[in-house]
Amino acid sequence: MAKYDFRATCPREIDDGEQKKTVWTNLGVGFKNKSGAITIKLNALPLGDTIVLVVPTDDDERKQKRF
Repeated sequence: MAKYDFRATCPREIDDGEQKKTVWTNLGVGFKNKSGAITIKLNALPLGDTIVLVVPTDDDERKQKRF
């Protein structure tokens, strides 16, 4: 399993001329701390006003190991 509890992402809707699509930008990671709260460490700032915390998948872990 990944070394973090959540991926911090930001959804952004774009219009490619034919249809609207949602693009997800990775912002950082989130960890459950000892008090039960979630600490978020950001590598980038969101363009909008929403940050979505997503439980990492096995595919996320494989991507981490490549670097």
